[in-house]
Amino acid sequence: MFENSNRRTAHIRCLPPTAVRVQQHVGDLVSVDFSGPPPRSRNTKHALIAMELVARPGEWGIVQRPTSISRASSAAQAIRTGRLSAYPAGEFEAKARTIVKQGGVEHRVYARYVGPKK
Repeated sequence: MFENSNRRTAHIRCLPPTAVRVQQHVGDLVSVDFSGPPPRSRNTKHALIAMELVARPGEWGIVQRPTSISRASSAAQAIRTGRLSAYPAGEFEAKARTIVKQGGVEHRVYARYVGPKK
């Protein structure tokens, strides 16, 4: 039973096993599809970027143009430290930069593949 001072109380009644009544604006019915774990995909956005960088070792590429320098710095750190599995720690370098061009500001993440540490 869900209670909210601004809404009526909703009760879970005899519903199909894949449906649960959720207390929302008017008690919408939401169906959940339990189809197992998500597939492991090697074609994620970051895996594709990493493959492009590996194909051109040592060459810097712009891999992202986020909306702020803090987001750019966070993304660069995630690449450097291997927080994202597509970029094994130590095999990629990454830097965040702010570029001023034609009166506008653009934040960029540059990265390059340097290979495994020896």
